[in-house]
Amino acid sequence: MWPWTSVRERLDLIAAQVQTIRELVSRPAPPPARQPSPFVCVLVDAEAMSSSGETFTRTTLGASGYVKDRDLTLTMTAFRPLRRGRVIVFCDLELVTVTGIFAGIDVLTSTSPTEAPTAFFDDLPVGVKLTVLAARRKLDVY
Repeated sequence: MWPWTSVRERLDLIAAQVQTIRELVSRPAPPPARQPSPFVCVLVDAEAMSSSGETFTRTTLGASGYVKDRDLTLTMTAFRPLRRGRVIVFCDLELVTVTGIFAGIDVLTSTSPTEAPTAFFDDLPVGVKLTVLAARRKLDVY
């Protein structure tokens, strides 16, 4: 006698597995995960005049934000005169390009496009704004 019942049970099991695989394959793919907005942080390291007005001491300023749409403008204003300062921009350079670093209307030049963009200034009077412009890069899609 042939074990027909065991063969039939095995065929039913294989048919159920094929049906499960068919259902999994026919489901629509989930939407791609949304990428978070790129983060940009600016650090200013400089010498500031002390409250007595006689000496200069090291101080820092900072600003940060997310590049939500296409671009981001970060602005800082010092309440004391600054001198011998540097502006360092921290961001993911694959996602963000730093389009300009300004002290008032003067453009501060960046040292290297491959490292954290860094600019320097000699003197920054009270009330002059430091501005950093950043924009989202267009990613190449192949």
